[in-house]
Parts: sequence; C-alpha cells; structure tokens
Amino acid sequence: PSTLRYVHRTALEGMTALQYNAYGGALYLGTADNPYFALIKMKGTSFDSYSIHKDTKIIAEYAFQNANNITAIAIPDSVISIGDRAFSGCSSLTSITLPEGVTSIGNNAFSDCTSLTSVTIPKSVTSIGAWAFAATDGLKEIKVDKDNLLQYVEAQDLRSYGLIPEIIGRLPVITYLDHLDRDALKRILVEPKN
Repeated sequence: PSTLRYVHRTALEGMTALQYNAYGGALYLGTADNPYFALIKMKGTSFDSYSIHKDTKIIAEYAFQNANNITAIAIPDSVISIGDRAFSGCSSLTSITLPEGVTSIGNNAFSDCTSLTSVTIPKSVTSIGAWAFAATDGLKEIKVDKDNLLQYVEAQDLRSYGLIPEIIGRLPVITYLDHLDRDALKRILVEPKN
C-alpha cells in the first residue's frame, strides 16, 4: 500500500515464489501500479555509482551494505524512508544529498562510510536513527534546515545542555513548535469550530 513506510529485511524471507523486479543491478518489490516501490537489495557490490529508480519510495535495510566501490548514489525525490544499515559500509561514498520528501533515516544507515565528507539533510526529515552516521570520521559538513534546528532536539541534547536527568524524566513529551506568523495566529483564532 502507498502508506507503507518500512519493510524489515526478513519480512519476506523464505518466500520462494516471490518475484523481484530488476532495475539497473538492483532488486525491487512493488505493486502492479509501482513495481519499484521498495529497493530491497543490490545484486552485486561492484558498482561505482547507482541511480535509484525514480518511483522508489523505500530503500530497505541493508540494501547497499558493504558496496565498497560506490562513490555516488542518486536518490530520487520519491524516496521517503531509508532503512537501517541501508548504506552502511559504503566506504567509497563521498557525499550524500537526501531529497526533500525523505522523512526517516534508519539506525546505522550511513555508518562506516569512511570516505563520507558531506551530508545534506532536508527539512522533511523527522527521524534520524541511532548511530546513523557512526564511524564516518571524514565527515566535515552536515547541512540541515537551519530555520528548524529545534526539530532535531532529543532528550540527550537537553542533558548535554545542562538539564539534570531528573527534570528531563519528568517531561512527558519533548517536541518543538514551528514559528507562528500573524496569519497562522489569526487562523487559530478564527477557523476552529469547537
């Protein structure tokens, strides 16, 4: 279904009758309407660059793991989710620009990408998993939406800022609010029906 945001790598394991759709050296799963909905895995690791199909929504867990020769990945605007360890160990990958529309980056998604020097994260991203960029020692630049930095704040950030754990633990939810302009405030006052 079009609402699907995540496919675990073992979700379809053992299904011998399942037929993958091949495109450019990768295997995809999808529907009759979109046979390239989810990029499941590469058929090999010898590619030096790869362009993901333009209709792909999900890059599954481990899809490109240890593809050591890949220096460049073209991720289309259609992608909304990058699975756990999707690009982990792509040691020749030098930069990554995530398109607007990506909402989640999985755990260890780009870990051990030792040549990675630059990452661009769009404002659409609402979730970055644990160790998403671990062991990327060469990473020099992370570009994010500077106007909405508060959306990335987590409990450990509050602790490193100086709040003691006892106070953080009493906060039921940690979230952020977008700035409200005059028109937004007017809509809040005028439009509610309750």
